[in-house]
Amino acid sequence: MSIIAKKCGGEANGVYEFEPHCTLLYNFDPNDLQEEKYLQEATRDFDKIAGRDNKTANNEGHGKNSIELSNGEVAKALLLKCRDVHQRQSLDDDNANGSKITSLLKLESFYFLPYPKDADNGKGFGCVIPLLLLENTPPLQSLHDVVCSVFPPDERHRKGDEKRDKIPNGGKFIPHMALCYAPEVYQDELEDYVKTLQANRNDILGRLEAEFLSVWSTKGGLADWKLIASVDLR
Repeated sequence: MSIIAKKCGGEANGVYEFEPHCTLLYNFDPNDLQEEKYLQEATRDFDKIAGRDNKTANNEGHGKNSIELSNGEVAKALLLKCRDVHQRQSLDDDNANGSKITSLLKLESFYFLPYPKDADNGKGFGCVIPLLLLENTPPLQSLHDVVCSVFPPDERHRKGDEKRDKIPNGGKFIPHMALCYAPEVYQDELEDYVKTLQANRNDILGRLEAEFLSVWSTKGGLADWKLIASVDLR
């Protein structure tokens, strides 16, 4: 990732490095976390949330005896639930053969994606993206399903949405890891570089350990991304 970013001029050219990640959900309104259903879910396991005392609210907010939680605290509680549910499912899976939850990510192939601003009904990023496609293994698809069921509906994977035909890829989960978000002027150079990787660097492909589940604010540019909440998988 560092090599690709430097090819495109690095931070001085607006090309920032970021945490390598597989996106499970794509854009939901953080204010949705304050809906009663998510607050109730979060308060059930409030003692698991780091950094907060078990304080009750006054008559303001979400009820006299409810706990007032920030979006980050609700997100962390929901992440904990996702981790716990998925770990239980993994233990119950007769085909797991003792594999750990961290053995989720299997790199499958290199891919180059031009993503102009007019893509996806005008929601494109206006950039080009070298990326790694991941195998959609049963454990990874299971985790995606759990996250979809626990968190607010996102833009791309809304379950039961009557407008699913207007969602990119019909709402299908396509696991991948972006390596860089580069200006479109680098399209030819990066496309050639990805072809070189495809021809010579299949040794990079294989399994990776997932270290954590997290929620990020991606408002603004890459330099503005902020971690909202995270839970360890190791």
